[in-house]
Amino acid sequence: PEYRLYVDEHGTHTLSKLHKDSQRFLSLTGVAMRIDRAREYLTPEFRRIKRDVLNEDPDDPIVFHLTDIINRKGPFDILRYDSTRQRFIREISRTMRAAEYAVITAFLDKSWLNSQPHWSRRHPYQYTAELLFERYAMFLQQHRSVGDIMPESRDRKLNEAFQSEFDRVRSSGLDYMSAAIFAAASQSQNLSFGERIKTWRAFSSATLSLTQAIK
Repeated sequence: PEYRLYVDEHGTHTLSKLHKDSQRFLSLTGVAMRIDRAREYLTPEFRRIKRDVLNEDPDDPIVFHLTDIINRKGPFDILRYDSTRQRFIREISRTMRAAEYAVITAFLDKSWLNSQPHWSRRHPYQYTAELLFERYAMFLQQHRSVGDIMPESRDRKLNEAFQSEFDRVRSSGLDYMSAAIFAAASQSQNLSFGERIKTWRAFSSATLSLTQAIK
């Protein structure tokens, strides 16, 4: 594959307490990027920033996590110094401007969806995954390319729900895309789940609002 979609979620997948905003919404965000660009540019740049700006201990790798960055916890405690924080913002901003990526987000209001008579009551995680898969396949078509998908590994049940939806789309297609076209664009038969330290949670969430969050 030429491209990879790095996927992370925000919000909850349950259908309880939907009157609370903290429980009402679910989104899946994927960052589509050429694998060679990720390997040859972005990974080395992130490593450089962690080493040169955050003084990363090579035996204790730093993971960019939005909450820790905002609250300046753990290795991000150094961001309490204005000069270091401004340097961090400059370096992240420069790196992201040159990274060459696309962001795809599927956003779901579970309260609204739950009230629709035509909803088949599928798992909200599967519903948002279908939207994300479709847009990613369209992206690959536009670029005349092929790709795979790497969601962040969650618990076994959620991973199985995500894989189940992927299998269904590959075999049955989507509303606006046949199974054959989807399979041609996304050639891998299985999702490649990654552990948090190995995937780019920062890339699909933290770095998208990073420079605004810590100013």
